[in-house]
Amino acid sequence: MKKKTITLDNVSLHNKRLITLWQHDHFKSKNIKHLDGTFVCSNLFSVYVYTTNKDDSAIKLLAQRVDTKISDILGELRAYIRSEQRKLHKLQSNTLISHFTAPEPVKINIDKDKISPTILSLVKIFIAIDNHIVETNQSKIDGDISTNECNAFQNHMFKQLNITLNELKMICAKFHKIRKSQ
Repeated sequence: MKKKTITLDNVSLHNKRLITLWQHDHFKSKNIKHLDGTFVCSNLFSVYVYTTNKDDSAIKLLAQRVDTKISDILGELRAYIRSEQRKLHKLQSNTLISHFTAPEPVKINIDKDKISPTILSLVKIFIAIDNHIVETNQSKIDGDISTNECNAFQNHMFKQLNITLNELKMICAKFHKIRKSQ
């Protein structure tokens, strides 16, 4: 199976809820801000910058350990997504001719000047979750899962994503607090 090539210039998502989790004000300016992927990416990059410092220092060492912890957390979320996809695939049968059409994809904004391995990992997670959501909707239309099962698959995914985004924000904030106290 040939993988579709995606560049940072053409990352698109189908699910509006997921798009607003990437950028809270993507569709319209909102007075109420909530934690989103764009903000977390900014935090991840601020830690990454300290890992690339030329001087060996305690802060660089701490930043490297924090960056590794962030990678591990993102790896756990990727593993969760894969396990949910396996559960869904076990419920699927042969596709009959259905009239499912995925929503039109919406291009998301990514700051290409601030890229790190953890940021790319987070972007790929958003893409994987979006694909999972499209697949759950397809499975619902095909009669493989019920509406409640579809909602459960999607809500569990959003919950895990929110938990991870909050955890990453907290880790980055803690890093900067320690860094500033040095």
